[in-house]
Amino acid sequence: MDGPCSFFLRLIMVLLVSINSQGLRSSDRRKLAFQFLNRNRFDVICLQETHWSVDLEMQIKREWNGDIFFAHGTDNARGVSILIHSRLDHTIQQVKCDNEGRIVNILLSIEDRALNIVNIYAPNQDCERRDFFSRLDRFISNSYENIVAGDFHCVMDMKLDKYGGDPKARNSAACFLQAINARFDLCDIWRKTHRNERNFTWTGKNTWDKIGRAHV
Repeated sequence: MDGPCSFFLRLIMVLLVSINSQGLRSSDRRKLAFQFLNRNRFDVICLQETHWSVDLEMQIKREWNGDIFFAHGTDNARGVSILIHSRLDHTIQQVKCDNEGRIVNILLSIEDRALNIVNIYAPNQDCERRDFFSRLDRFISNSYENIVAGDFHCVMDMKLDKYGGDPKARNSAACFLQAINARFDLCDIWRKTHRNERNFTWTGKNTWDKIGRAHV
């Protein structure tokens, strides 16, 4: 939720970032976003709240330098995508998504390694989020390494990941996410490398500096 995730695959470093884009329907916002992504040399990008639709797909593919995979919501809500820059030597073995614009899932091969990447945009409402997390396991692999990135709308550590407000509000879904982490041996890689740092996904500002953290 607060920084890109980089990881090593043998001698190859892959830089992955997750960003809530807050709507990229306009060509000007897409241009700004793609310039930012290219300037920072991200290899794999997980975007949430794209607000993209089928009629924009061909235009977006022409604008992006690489592969792109979609799960559409509506023109003003939801939508997730995974973008892969052309510099990354890779093969796509499988692509899956839901019908609500909340999940897009690819099986990505780099050399002899396969990564199951799941990009999610969880619901705002706690009861809907519990149901969403309870069904997420069908996209997570038992055979390959998993990276689950996105906007979880969920606070896992009330002392470090939240400031102000009711500490227990809208967060009963956290136990469902914890169960998924335990079942598939996932960890919050950002928190693992920033154990005592206080930082926040959302501060109320509409900015392209909000970078998501991934669970790997």
